[in-house]
Amino acid sequence: MAKRRTVRPSAFSEIFTRHREGQSDTTLAAGPSAKAVGKSADPDFVKLTCYIRKETHLKAKRKLLDNGGGQLSDLVEELITAWLK
Repeated sequence: MAKRRTVRPSAFSEIFTRHREGQSDTTLAAGPSAKAVGKSADPDFVKLTCYIRKETHLKAKRKLLDNGGGQLSDLVEELITAWLK
């Protein structure tokens, strides 16, 4: 006998339900997950994707942690700014 699959609700099921019921989708945007925070929401920042060696990445993250934390993006910003000078 075949196993019965469990159907999980779609990530959009709430939106579809609200649409069928005639409710506005704007109530969904008012939730806490809709608020973008940090650099991703700041128009002065852009997302950068680059490739570096795994070992370099791990060493940089470890050194940041050893020096009290910080974000890798801040380090990259600092290094590029210094290089441009």
